[in-house]
Formats: sequence, C-alpha cells, structure tokens
Amino acid sequence: MKAIQKNWFSILMILIPLGYALMVYGDLPAEVPIHWNSEGEPDKFGGKNWIFLGPVILCGFVYLLLSGIPAIDPDKKIDPTDGKWIQFKSILMLFMAGLSMIIIYNTIHPDQTMITKILIWCSLLFAGLGNYFQTLKQNYFIGLRTPWTLANEQVWNKTHRLSGKVWMVIGLLMTIILFLLGDSSNAMPIFLGGIAILIILPFIHSYRLFKQLETENS
Repeated sequence: MKAIQKNWFSILMILIPLGYALMVYGDLPAEVPIHWNSEGEPDKFGGKNWIFLGPVILCGFVYLLLSGIPAIDPDKKIDPTDGKWIQFKSILMLFMAGLSMIIIYNTIHPDQTMITKILIWCSLLFAGLGNYFQTLKQNYFIGLRTPWTLANEQVWNKTHRLSGKVWMVIGLLMTIILFLLGDSSNAMPIFLGGIAILIILPFIHSYRLFKQLETENS
C-alpha cells in the first residue's frame, strides 16, 4: 500500500495510455504500425493487439528501470522516497505516457505526421528537466554528468544551476518554434540544433569551471 501511495502518479501514467488504447481499440485498423523510419513514417506493421505493447514497453519498462536505480546506486545518494527523485520519475513517466498516446493517436489518424508532435513533446521534456536540474544533487545516474561535474561537487552545482536555466529556455523556445512550423522540413534541423546547444554548453561550462577552481586552488 505504501509503495502505491508513493508511486501513484507513475502508476497512473501507465494506466492512462492503456485506457486510451482500450477506448479506441474498435477504431483501429486490422494492422497497426509497430516501427517508424526517421521521417516518422511507418515501415513495419503488426496485428492491432500490438497497440497495447507501446504503453507497456514505453511506460512499464521505464517505471521498472527507475524503480531499480536507487538499489544499485553505489553511494546511496538517490533516496527513492525523496521528493526530488519522485519528481524526476513523474517527469519521465509523464513524458512516456504522452509519447505512448501520440503513437496511439497517430495510429488512428495515419494522415497526420507524427514526427513534429514527438519533437514538440521532447522539447517540453527538456524544459521540465531544466527546471529539475537546477537543484539536483550530485549523483552517478541523472543530470549533466561530465567528467568535471562528477569530479567536483561545486562544479556540479554551478553547472546545473546555469545549464538548467538554459535547458528550460531552449526547451520552451523549441516548443514554440516547432509548433509554429508545423510539419515543415525545417523542424528536425531546428530540433537537432537545440539538442546540440543542450549538450555542448554543460560540457564546456563544466570544463571551464573545473579549470578555474583548479587554478584558484593551486
């Protein structure tokens, strides 16, 4: 009972896509997409019962993975009852549930492009993670883990405070731009450009902070 109380939101994020799949089951074609190419176009199909595997695999597997991480954390810095960890699980489970529902929706409406919807949803995930990162404590599993953030707690904290704000801003900007662009061919290049900023900035910033502290302490 206590486990359900602590993880009620994550469990709900598994049940909602499953419920949605049940609700629209009668409207599904005899064969549904089970794989998509880089353009978001289906290139492999299976029986309509495959529609239930998306929520189970995407949501259920991620839930089990996140539930197991605290147990294998060597420094025990991740407390499964901690509010920050529960918040992180909630963010990821919400994302996976939304992704599952996008896939189910697009199965019913194959005339609509799925890739832009997924890119927008991913951009919102980055914005949510950016907000979360700003107060995240040093650990081995989640966050902006560069060699320098893992080596120095001060570098970790400063990198996450700055980069977390950047992730929020870039994530929200990409969401707005992608929404306005719709199914434009420019959507993917803009998304990949935003991803590049999110990856490169923490790497450079953490390195510079580490070298600065190294100079000050020498």
